Amino acid sequence: MYIRQIQAKIKLSMPVSEPIPVPTVVLDKHFHNQRIVVSIQFERYPALEAKVQNELEALWSQTRKFWYLDFTQDNINMIIDTLKPYARIDQSLLIKKNAEFRNNFHGYNLSPETQNTLAKFKRWLTAKRYSPATVNTYCSIMVFFLKYIDKINCQHITSRTVEQFNYEFIVAPKKSISYQNQTINAIKQYLEYIHQEI
Repeated sequence: MYIRQIQAKIKLSMPVSEPIPVPTVVLDKHFHNQRIVVSIQFERYPALEAKVQNELEALWSQTRKFWYLDFTQDNINMIIDTLKPYARIDQSLLIKKNAEFRNNFHGYNLSPETQNTLAKFKRWLTAKRYSPATVNTYCSIMVFFLKYIDKINCQHITSRTVEQFNYEFIVAPKKSISYQNQTINAIKQYLEYIHQEI
């Protein structure tokens, strides 16, 4: 009993190690140097600075006091994948601005090349003996999806692109499961048509 009391006193007297704080990286969207960029902001942290400068090859804005890259979904994915082992990534500002930007498709037109691809996709679906209703539904979904990836400057469709689209335009607005399935199937068919795997 006496020994246990001594052990308890020793434990109480030992200094408690403080948990190592995890730095927070804030991503945001800005118009800078005549183009749209994603900013990378955090408290001074040499290890993170080295990652941002050497691995991401981000630029430093002396006037705005942040690191930045061109605003593309590929760059955002690269930032997250590179820094998430070392920091907490705060995308709240980025998500908010992106949602406001992406949801405004009024007057937004696809390029003639993309419209031509969609017309061929429609004929391809018809040749696969899909019903006219399904063909029209899939094509309407793809018009919306392709406007989305065009607006976020996504150069290559990835699983993360589809997941983000699914969350922003189906899960968050609480669309039906049937519409979600139609959307996923439409994207799968389109990727098959353009011979792209994700």
